[in-house]
Formats: sequence, C-alpha cells, structure tokens
Amino acid sequence: MTEIRQAAAIEQKPEAKAEPKPDPRPEAKAEPKPTPAPAQPVVRAPVQQAVQVPATVVAAPQAAAVVDDQRVAKGLALAADYMQSGRVVNARSLLEDLAKSGNPTVLATLAESYDPLHLRSTYPKLFRTGSFAKALDAYERAKAAGAKGMEPRIEAVRAVMNARP
Repeated sequence: MTEIRQAAAIEQKPEAKAEPKPDPRPEAKAEPKPTPAPAQPVVRAPVQQAVQVPATVVAAPQAAAVVDDQRVAKGLALAADYMQSGRVVNARSLLEDLAKSGNPTVLATLAESYDPLHLRSTYPKLFRTGSFAKALDAYERAKAAGAKGMEPRIEAVRAVMNARP
C-alpha cells in the first residue's frame, strides 16, 4: 500500500525544470564567443556592361579577339534592328560605342547611318536624319581602319557637299 501512496505522490508533484549545469571545464568559462559579423551584400555589375581590360592584363589575345568579334557581331545585328524600326539615335549610340574598338565594319556601318545618300536608298523615311559632314568623317575613319570600298562613298558625299551652297 505504501507503494501506491508513493506512486500517487510522485504523480501529484509538478515536474521541476532542469537548470543547466555549469560547465566544469576552465576553457568554457573563458570569454564568450563573438557573434559573426553580418554578411556583406554581393554587388555584381550588370550583364550588359562591358568591362575594359588593359591589353597588358589579357593573357590570351586570341580569346579577347573572339569575344570582341562576338560583341561586334551582336552589336551590328542590334544596330540593324534599331535602324529597321526607325530608332536611329539608338543605332548610332551603339555603333559609336562599338567604333571605339576600331573595327572597320563597325566604322563603315556608322558612316552609313549618317550618310543621307545611303539612308535615302535603304531607309527612305530616315534620310532626313543624315549628316554629310558626319558621314564623311566616319567614312574616312573606316577607310583608315582598313574598310574596303570606302573611296567611292567618300567621293559621292564630297560631291554633294561641294555642290551645296
């Protein structure tokens, strides 16, 4: 019977909360662990932003040329799309940026975007946005960079400029 009373007494006692025992190790009593600093946010450059690397840093010039050629090809296609849709300012801005590479094809395309004679035959609605002076300058830059067939265009632009009062 006493066993039953003891069991009943145990059931009636509220359970005591166990307190954590202090760590007896001396190194545990040392200074508290520092909290880690919050992580710095990662800042990434936009995908379309071009990064210019000095020529001395580039390890493989052939790889850089391939990347540059791909960039030029994509840029020329995009500029053609801009011209087709009548966004001449966007096309010229893109071509001016690509022209910094000195690519003769880009320089010739830039010259065509300014040439009123070319614009009239290719994009009849856009010919008024042309400039003979800028076309002549761009054609000469393209010729200096090695573009073929620029001389007849330079002569045609000069002829129109000289005929104007």
